[in-house]
Parts: sequence; C-alpha cells; structure tokens
Amino acid sequence: MRETLPTSTSTTGQANRGSEQDPTSLSLRGRFFTPQTAVSFGVAFGVLWFLLARLDIDVAALWSQVRSAHLGWLLLAYVVFYASLPMRAVRWRVLLHNADNADDPIRHQLPNAVGMTEIITLSWFANCVVPAKLGDAYRAYLLRKDAGGSFSRTLGTILAERALDLTTVVGLLGLAVVLSWRQTQGEGGMAFVEAGGVMVLLTLGSLLGMRFLAPAVGRLVPSRFRAPFYRLVEGLMGSWGQLPLVVVLSLLVWSLEISRLYFVVVSLGIAVPLSIVLLVALANSLLTTVPLTPGGLGAVEAGIIGLLVGVGGMGDEQAVAIALLDRTVSYWSLIAVGLLLFGFTRRR
Repeated sequence: MRETLPTSTSTTGQANRGSEQDPTSLSLRGRFFTPQTAVSFGVAFGVLWFLLARLDIDVAALWSQVRSAHLGWLLLAYVVFYASLPMRAVRWRVLLHNADNADDPIRHQLPNAVGMTEIITLSWFANCVVPAKLGDAYRAYLLRKDAGGSFSRTLGTILAERALDLTTVVGLLGLAVVLSWRQTQGEGGMAFVEAGGVMVLLTLGSLLGMRFLAPAVGRLVPSRFRAPFYRLVEGLMGSWGQLPLVVVLSLLVWSLEISRLYFVVVSLGIAVPLSIVLLVALANSLLTTVPLTPGGLGAVEAGIIGLLVGVGGMGDEQAVAIALLDRTVSYWSLIAVGLLLFGFTRRR
C-alpha cells in the first residue's frame, strides 16, 4: 500500500514530524465545556427519562433488585472490564508496529505496557465525556505527544482498529443470533445483524476505496492537507499485518466485554441464557458506534432494557437493574477512574 502512494513526506523522520502540526485543539478541557457537549448530554438524559417514563417501574422493587447484587460477581465484572483495556493496548501496539514507517519510526519510542494502557484509558474516558468519538483523535494526540511520529498515521491505525472491532462484533452477533434462535426466533437480534452487516459492507467498501483510489483522491485534497491524508491512509492500510494475532486479540477483547455483562447478570441472580447475554452485549456495542451522545449514554441503556424485555422476556425492574449496574461498571466507573487519571497523569 505504501508503495502506491505518492511521496508526500520528507525523507527523514525529523522532517516528517516537523511537517505535521500538533492538533492542540484536542484539549479535553476545552472540548468538554462546549455547547455541543451540553446538548449531547441533554439528549442522552432526555432519552433515559423518556424510556423510564414509558416503563412501569416499581422503584422500591428496582432498588431491592439492585441491592441484592452479589458483591463478588459484581467485582468480577469490574475486573474483566478493566482487564480489557490492557488487552486493547496490546492489540493497538501490534497495529502500530504493522503500520510503522522507516521515514517516521515510532515502534522503538512507544510507551511501555502501562503507558499504552494509560493512553487507552484516557481516550475511553474522553469518549465518555465528549461526543463524536473525539476520544479516538485524543488517543492519537496523546501518543504523538509521548512518542512522536505522525498524528495522522496513528489515527489511521485507530480507524483500522475500529473497522476490526465492527467486523468482529457483527460476526459474533450473527453467531449469537443462531445460538439464541430457539428463544428469540431471531426477533430483535436479526435487525442488529442486518444493520451491522450494512455497516461492515460500507466499512469494507471504504477500505477497498482507500486501497485503490487513495492516490487519485489525494490529488483532489488541498495541498496543505495532502501529506496528512496520505499518512492517514498509510496508517489505515498498513495496520493489517499479523492478521491472525490481531484477530485472536480482538476475540479476547470481546470475550472480556461479554463476560462483564454475564457477571452483572449473575450477580443479580437472574436466570438468563448465555446466548441472550451474548446477543445483548454485542447488539448494544453497535449502539456505541453511533457517536450522538458521549459513550452512547441513553442509547445503550435503552438497547439493553429493550432487548432484555422484548427478547429475553424479562421484567422491567430486572432489565433496568441489569442496565444500571452494567453501565455503572462500563461507563460511570470509567468516568471516575478517568477523572483521577486525568488529574494526576502527565499525559493529557
């Protein structure tokens, strides 16, 4: 792929790094205190209010259900969730090595495992507090500050990671629909598979377009953005080496994500077939790909409750209790951890 792109960067790493401006507009504080962020949180809480108002919730029964959660199983949900972050860091390091460039090498400058996990955690925290998946760009910004190299090429590896996650989730979601067919007759789950399939086809089409049309498209890009564009494509298309290893790491990541929801359900003592847990966990991960609200707030909760009630045949209080506890683990606790990390780390 790199050989097909015009030479648009300098022949030395130092010149290459100097030709790309730091994206200083990615200040997290500046992005949080904006009207767009306020509106996105307003939409999210509006969705939650509308959903809960439509359900016939017995607040006392809901509180009793939440209080009944077994602390040990709930702790396991936290453990597997936070274990997924270093696993994601390992996979991202592999993608970065795949996309490394002799003119702009960063593989020997990458942070250690703890540093990479810290960057991943901060980027996820950013996605929880600002809309439009800006945490992904923030991750590339943090790595550029820490290790140098090209912001655009690093962002390309993150886009490749997102494409890989989407393909993995949709594939596993199809398996979940098959396994849960007896209980659901495909109701609800097939809609997510179909929507996810369309997203995968669009993603693969975009990758093929990048692969074959990047030189032509690059000539249409304004000259000041042409070099970053080519570096973005290099990062995106260069990430696909060591594919078996990357696929295995992706399956491990998503096994941990599914295990989190499973342990939340078990902590509440609710009998739910594993196939339904698999279906709900994967279907709702697709909702986070639509960056309308920070961290999918509102949409994810509605998806969890809707599927558990409509497909799993669960009572409203049980479904809401699962959604509240799962999002406490995967969203609200991450905001708390992220705030602490953001307050003390040198990486921000």
